[in-house]
Amino acid sequence: MATELFCPECMGALSTTDGQTARCATHGGNYRILFVRNMSSLMEQEKPTDPLPPLVMRCVQHPAVPATKQCQSCGAYMCATCDFALPGGIHLCPACATKPQATLGAKRKVVLVWSLVLAVWCTIGLALVFLGAFAGNKNNEEALGVLLVLIVLIPAMVGMSLGMGAIDRRLTNPHILWVATIWNGVIIVIFILLCIIGLFM
Repeated sequence: MATELFCPECMGALSTTDGQTARCATHGGNYRILFVRNMSSLMEQEKPTDPLPPLVMRCVQHPAVPATKQCQSCGAYMCATCDFALPGGIHLCPACATKPQATLGAKRKVVLVWSLVLAVWCTIGLALVFLGAFAGNKNNEEALGVLLVLIVLIPAMVGMSLGMGAIDRRLTNPHILWVATIWNGVIIVIFILLCIIGLFM
């Protein structure tokens, strides 16, 4: 298969008889042939490489490229090109980075559920305290205080921390997420007030 040569000045066709020199048919310039680029070999080089093994996660936008991260909003796998790294170690795909999702991602939903569960648990613990379920044992007030810290204060602090961790200024934050976070915070405030009242009594 003959290789077509082009003039470097006018892009006209070059003709050669010995394979060492060439003459431009347009303006008559003479040139020395340094190399010949075979277009068929270039086409072979540009063919896609062998497909990735089936167990390798691939980028949603670029299926031939292995994924390096997973979107923390929608869970889609993405390559380094598609990865939008935001402050706080958040990684989003292009779709979520340009248009935040209206709903919580899977990971943030789990955190929200745990924050709500802990808020309900602590509320029940406080209600039992107000109803006097732990009263009547005056000799063991210190053990009662430790018990209340374990079943009310610590879970409320964990619940508030989970809620605050799920709140993100870049992503959509539904009202229930704020409710869970503030609910746990209110329980902590009530517990501290009860401790202060107990000290003065």
